Amino acid sequence: MLSVTVADRVQPLAARLAAILREAPADAMEPEWIATPSAGMRAWLWLELARHLGASAPGTGDGIAANLESAFGGTLRTKVLAAGRPDDEPEWWSVDRMVWTVLAVLLESHDPERPDRGDPVGARFGNDHLGYGQARRIADLFDRYHLHRPEVVRRWAAGDDVDVTGVRLPEQHLWQPDLWRQVRERIGRPSPPEELPRILAELARGRLEVDLPDRIALFGFPVLPGGGGFIELAEAVAVHRDVNLFLLDPSPGTSATVRADAATRTRPAVRRRADDRTSDLVLNPLLRSWGRLPRESALLLADAGARSEHWNASLIESETEPEPNSLLGRLQADLRAGRAPDGSFALVPADRSVQFHATYGRSRQVDVARDAILHALADDPTLSEDEILVVCPDLASFSPLITAGFGAPARSYTTESSVGSGAPLGPPAIRYVLADRSLGRDNVVVAGLDTLLDLLPGRFDAVAVQDLVAQPAVRERYRFDDADLARIADWVEVASVRWGLDVDHRIPFGVPATVTGNTWIGALDRLLVGSAVPDDDLALSVGNVAPIGIEGEDVDLAGRLADLLDRLRTLVDAVEGSRTLASWLGLVSGAVEDLLAAPEDEEWQADRVRRVIAEIREQAAGSPGVEQVEFEFADMRRLLTERLAAVPSRPPFFRGGVTITSLESLRWVPFRVVILLGMDQPAFTLPAGDGDDLIAAVPVVGDREPRSHLRLTLLEAVLAASDRLVVIREGHDLRTNLDVPPPVVVAELLDTVAATVSGSPDPADLEIHHPRQPFDERNFLADGVVPGDGPWSHDPSARLAAEARRVRDQMRIPFMAAPLEHGDQDTFDLVELVDAVSDPVRSFVRRRLQVQIPDAAEGTPTRLPVEFSGLARWNVGDRLVSAVRRGLDPEHWLETERSRGTLPPGGLGDEKVEELLRAVEVLRAEAVRLNVADEVDTVSVDIELPDGARIVGSVATNSLAQPHGPARIGFGSMKPKYKLAAWIDLLALVATDPEASWRSVLLNIDGKSNPQVADLRPVDDIATRRRDSALSGLSRAVEVARRARCEPLPMFPTLSHAVHQAAKTGERAKDDDWRDFRGFADGYKPAASLVFADHSLTDLYEIASRHDDPFDDPSRLVGWARYVWEEFERSVLDVGAPTGEAGE
Repeated sequence: MLSVTVADRVQPLAARLAAILREAPADAMEPEWIATPSAGMRAWLWLELARHLGASAPGTGDGIAANLESAFGGTLRTKVLAAGRPDDEPEWWSVDRMVWTVLAVLLESHDPERPDRGDPVGARFGNDHLGYGQARRIADLFDRYHLHRPEVVRRWAAGDDVDVTGVRLPEQHLWQPDLWRQVRERIGRPSPPEELPRILAELARGRLEVDLPDRIALFGFPVLPGGGGFIELAEAVAVHRDVNLFLLDPSPGTSATVRADAATRTRPAVRRRADDRTSDLVLNPLLRSWGRLPRESALLLADAGARSEHWNASLIESETEPEPNSLLGRLQADLRAGRAPDGSFALVPADRSVQFHATYGRSRQVDVARDAILHALADDPTLSEDEILVVCPDLASFSPLITAGFGAPARSYTTESSVGSGAPLGPPAIRYVLADRSLGRDNVVVAGLDTLLDLLPGRFDAVAVQDLVAQPAVRERYRFDDADLARIADWVEVASVRWGLDVDHRIPFGVPATVTGNTWIGALDRLLVGSAVPDDDLALSVGNVAPIGIEGEDVDLAGRLADLLDRLRTLVDAVEGSRTLASWLGLVSGAVEDLLAAPEDEEWQADRVRRVIAEIREQAAGSPGVEQVEFEFADMRRLLTERLAAVPSRPPFFRGGVTITSLESLRWVPFRVVILLGMDQPAFTLPAGDGDDLIAAVPVVGDREPRSHLRLTLLEAVLAASDRLVVIREGHDLRTNLDVPPPVVVAELLDTVAATVSGSPDPADLEIHHPRQPFDERNFLADGVVPGDGPWSHDPSARLAAEARRVRDQMRIPFMAAPLEHGDQDTFDLVELVDAVSDPVRSFVRRRLQVQIPDAAEGTPTRLPVEFSGLARWNVGDRLVSAVRRGLDPEHWLETERSRGTLPPGGLGDEKVEELLRAVEVLRAEAVRLNVADEVDTVSVDIELPDGARIVGSVATNSLAQPHGPARIGFGSMKPKYKLAAWIDLLALVATDPEASWRSVLLNIDGKSNPQVADLRPVDDIATRRRDSALSGLSRAVEVARRARCEPLPMFPTLSHAVHQAAKTGERAKDDDWRDFRGFADGYKPAASLVFADHSLTDLYEIASRHDDPFDDPSRLVGWARYVWEEFERSVLDVGAPTGEAGE
């Protein structure tokens, strides 16, 4: 007997099923066969049945559900068809087997030399590439036709090429029945639609044994599983078995109206969806848009009831409920009854049962969802985290943000911040579980294989290869730890790896073999050579390789990396061209064993991949002609990706805590609070349909339709919430700050809610708009976000930021309240002295605070260096200067740089090299004019100042003639800090030997290859006065260094010189001297950004001098600039600068 039970909630259906199961079957050992639409529904049902079955008393919840066999909706049809085949015969028409037959037929009939052949298949595909992807698409179409268009397929088998209405197919679709018949001929067995009538007839007569118990149930389906043909199938099974179908209907009232209307009309042979006018019967606008599929199921049931008397249908009436006292209750009552909203519900401010939130971007959506959960828990002490569901249409995009925003799942909810436990200051921790996880997230071998398959046909750029190296399965196989990954990243930067395994690998991408740098193998050669010979920035070694020096554990790491790259290179060669399936599977199996490894004691992860490969081999083995078919790597990649994605994982439903899942997983499962997260238009934008799909071309009632299916899942989510429904979307564009209109589905829900509430509110007024930043103080004020409510945010760290921001707006908080203690050490190394005077802020942060601030992070470059950036040009030019000064031939330098991969390739590089060589020749000419030698001597320095401070170190000198002294030759424009460094060197030499004739030379070149010269000489001619002047200058330098040990002085490498120059005429420096549009000025330097992050140039000028500062200027910025630069000008002359710029 077939029994159909319909309800508008899932709980009464479970109770009815439990009542049936209480009756013992004839065979006590026979399992109960229960099919559900999803794993989530099955998990909920198993728990719910345990509340009813075997309990000591009603309502105690101490029962147990056992001896239950689970299945899905399509399993019933599969078992019936299997009963009609011999036991040892494979399921030849399954889509995973049929795809190989389709591929074999396509390739066999494909003739590239005759694209205009007359057969329909040739007319459709012509010279198109026919690979696995095309075959899979066609096999999927045929499989859907078998299920939803069996009568059409039977007519195709008889040679009648028609559609579902019996009309002959258009010319552009005739290839489908033609190809289907070829596939049938190749398989040599009738298709399921051809066999099904015979099988059902034999089943009804009791002549066929089906592997099913005497009592079966199909539970929790929102529509008929398999469409209109399901009733015929179920009726045949029900002749000798009890078949119980439990359907969920969002609006029994509407369905009753539809069935009553259908009873008054003539039933057509085919109900085309275009002819369906049941939407005119629907009163509720949300049901009209979101409830098409349940209406169609009602029509199909009405048709089945009209033509058969072998089944009965019953509706579980909802218990009489009092008038809803919440907005959510009224909304759901109207939907279930099929009533139009009448605008009579009086919404009170305390009613939070339906909420709409609009935010800035996805991260803020996650913040709002977290706070919505905490508000719900705080508002109702009886609510537990287990009773909250977060549904996200685009969970793949949101899951990393959820993990970051929610933090690590807590063991239990607490309203206290986690700061007391020693955890980072943050909002109260929430127990939660991401219930939808791809197999790749649970299985590191699958994730590693996915990454490898994506990498092999690509360019092997620096980022992609490092992503592969960082995969857990690769790390396990090659023993890469975190330090190893960081070291490899350093090597990538030092070796200028951009993309390509080697030179040959880049040739197919259009890069000539003459461009040899920036490859992975090239970098590896440099490392391996560097492990055996000393490294030299300016010299080539064995094999014309510029070595990168490594030693110790780095040598072992380089060897492991070399092994990985060598295997990858072999794989790249192997995936070129076409192979048979057996050859591809062998290649992939070898790659899995060679490159990937499962964690210890989790070998099942690798076994799962091996099992998928074995299944592919077994399914294809029985398809005639497949063993000779060759296809390309792209087809193999798609095949493996599909099969690995199809392997079921174990979603952790109902394991405790807030459940976060996709729209599909827990349809109709009841929760007290349901949060719809990420309700943005992109999540509801469906991909374009298949133009060859005959079902979509002429849809009939009961067909699955993506748009209607998506809206039905939303309707079910709305009805699943018993206490609170929260809708969160992006309401403002992060980049433009413009309002983002709600997507259609949200707008429809807003309109329905607005129509329910009295007073006809504007739907836009029902939304709560959140500030862009979590630390906006409105989040922490009563009525700040939600009118009539308290503070919204639960994040104490954001609150502290908001308080700090408010205080900052009222007064500026210094980086340090007071200088640190200096200590007893009063000896200064000459290097420290130069660092402190050149950049005291950086010196304080690095030397005293011991903080190393990296430069602004830039993404790893993945393009060949076709042009010089400023820093790259400076680095190459500086090495060229060093090479020339060492007497190396420029051609030797050029060969070294090309080996390093630092020059643009080809003619682009030649042009840049010529520019560099011309610039260096200019520098050499100036060096000769200034009598600067390449050889270097050193002068030791040990100076005691009048206040007892001591300066030690050495100065390198390289002048050919008197006066002697240091010469700093650099590539790039001359900067004020270079002059200060040369000044300190000169003062140290004069103080050490005032009788000698000293000078300090700076030689630079600007971007236009113009030389810049500074030739600093002591001002005084008398030795004693020269020494006194030098000691005075060094004393000031030591004072700066002494202060830089204790505090970050407002003194900067370039800005301070500009401040000093402007002060001479009573003016101020320019704003660009502090922060310029290019981001190169002092204000953007890491240390300055840390200490003076929120200071404008005006703010710096307003920093008041302290009582112990060694100057009288009221501004510390001006005072310290003049303190150093005025002494510079008093103690030295610049005789190398043009007239009028001496001393600047």
